[in-house]
Amino acid sequence: MAGSSIQNENTVVMIKQSLLFTFLVLVACHQVSEQNALDIFTGDRESFWITDQGLLPASDSLYYLDHPAPIFRKEFKISNAVKKADLYITAAGYYHASINGMRVGKNVLDPAWTDYSKRIYFTIYDVTELLQDGDNCIGVHLGNGFYNPLPLRKWGRRNLRVDTKVGKPAFLSKLVLQYADGKTESIVSDDSWRYAYGPFIRNSVYLGVWYDARRELPEWDVPGFDDSAWQHAKVNDGPGGRLEPSFFPSVQINEEITPVSISSADKGKWMVDMGVNFTGSYKIKLTGIPGDTIHFRFGERLYEDGTLNPMTSVIGQIKRKGVGGPGAPDIAWQTDRYIVGAREPKWFSPDFTYHAYRYMEITGLDAKPDIDDIRGLFIHSNMDTNGAFSCSSPLLNTIQDAVVRTFRSNLVSVQSDCPAREKFGYGGDINATSESFIYNLDMNAFYRKTLYDWLDAMNDTSFVDTAPFVGIRYCGISWESAYLITQYYLYLYYGDTALVHEYYDMNNQWMEKAARIHPDGLVKE
Repeated sequence: MAGSSIQNENTVVMIKQSLLFTFLVLVACHQVSEQNALDIFTGDRESFWITDQGLLPASDSLYYLDHPAPIFRKEFKISNAVKKADLYITAAGYYHASINGMRVGKNVLDPAWTDYSKRIYFTIYDVTELLQDGDNCIGVHLGNGFYNPLPLRKWGRRNLRVDTKVGKPAFLSKLVLQYADGKTESIVSDDSWRYAYGPFIRNSVYLGVWYDARRELPEWDVPGFDDSAWQHAKVNDGPGGRLEPSFFPSVQINEEITPVSISSADKGKWMVDMGVNFTGSYKIKLTGIPGDTIHFRFGERLYEDGTLNPMTSVIGQIKRKGVGGPGAPDIAWQTDRYIVGAREPKWFSPDFTYHAYRYMEITGLDAKPDIDDIRGLFIHSNMDTNGAFSCSSPLLNTIQDAVVRTFRSNLVSVQSDCPAREKFGYGGDINATSESFIYNLDMNAFYRKTLYDWLDAMNDTSFVDTAPFVGIRYCGISWESAYLITQYYLYLYYGDTALVHEYYDMNNQWMEKAARIHPDGLVKE
């Protein structure tokens, strides 16, 4: 997070905002109509938010124990020729879906992070090719994401379970089948689905995942699996936010990175150097004795002796006992754990989390891993390149590459200040860097989503620092002004007048709030 000293440049900031607002007013003023997305999930058959029957922990410390992620399944029959099939799906938390054992789409960490009590984006997948005549099965795996975070007290005080709207992960889906004879049929999420608990025994968007391969249920998401011992899903009210179709680039695995070296400075520890800093995950081929635990830690640097320095990416500056609250780790490292389930080699890649790292430390392996058995997975919102820079200087070209990689690393549905420690969307960072992002990447749709995040984060009595809102209100108008400045840049660089029309009344309300809070036009603190 940039220092709040920017607030001292108060007069300039207020004048700039006033000029920007005057400019926006001149463009026009009418409201853009929105599709009533809820109709999609009602229609011929209503879909319901569904979850498992379990309860959330009764106290903070209990969140750090094992809480396996639920897996849901629903079988159905197709006895007619299918012309087209679309799956509409979203979740409070994260999900991934499959049909007949095949993963649906390329999106990860879906849906995008929002204030789920106000706005939730759903994705539409064409799944026609995944269906078959006769018996079929839909599977859905749920993760916690930002909707069910751990009660980590970042800096010893900021707890997302207090500062944001949270709850049990749930999902909403509707599979619409269009038959060749003109008839349609819908397979909806309701209490006829069954669920069990899968191998992800812990999953945190910050700390990482614990995966117990002994709990895997082979072919659980294909037709014919015996789910008679599974429980029926529970219908609930969902998080409450308005459903809207996703219109911005999805988060995906956009690059596989081959490690440049694997070394060992400590006995039993292997250090994998990916060669570059990036945000994402990895895949690795693992083998061992059933029950063996393999540990992974991640960091951006090494100490002089070649061992991992994970401290630059510690979550929320939780670096000593007692800072993170009851049950929290003494040091909030980025970590994953994998418990071996069978002796034969198997590829593993964690879902429902993402790390920021160059170096991956592995312990628990009997032998040095092979480079061919490890890949880094660069995960970010899949923006197109908007501009490029190159010159005769190798140094400048390297700097440019690092800049663009850094930009992409901080774009995981929200433009973050850092992709490990906080992952928050600070307005000050957006104001300082948005033009640079626009020069390099097509940010039009992404920043439109960002503006909706600000709309949902703001209130009419004070200024907030982040969107989505995470309880931070330190930096005042110079941070929340990202709401207006981003609108200006979308018009300046993309000619986006429709957004200005849509936000006209809200911009008036924002300026009225600024006038109430700073009636003399100056920010004095």
